[in-house]
Amino acid sequence: MRFRTKGRRDFTDKTRLLLSGIGIAAGISATMIIITLKLTPESYTFVANWLAGSIWGSNWKFVMALLPWLIILLPFVYYKINVMNVLSLGDQTASGLGNSWSLLVHHTSCIC
Repeated sequence: MRFRTKGRRDFTDKTRLLLSGIGIAAGISATMIIITLKLTPESYTFVANWLAGSIWGSNWKFVMALLPWLIILLPFVYYKINVMNVLSLGDQTASGLGNSWSLLVHHTSCIC
């Protein structure tokens, strides 16, 4: 009986997390609609293109601003990719294999 209630609580927690995410996404979407209704047509066009992921209006200045971060972070990510793959198996399995989530977070926070 104890195992059964534990499994039910886990299911409830997952469902609660999913429904919370849906609610937050709906709230953010409603806020975006309210904000875009108050924009001028020119500003709305710019924001709509930006939200759609268009690179219209961008130039090399923005790429150069991101370049130092990419040079620093990409080698670190490639170095830690095996650790991140092991962490995807779960905390217990990762700690059994000698990897620690807190150590990865510590290294990441030192870089950022």
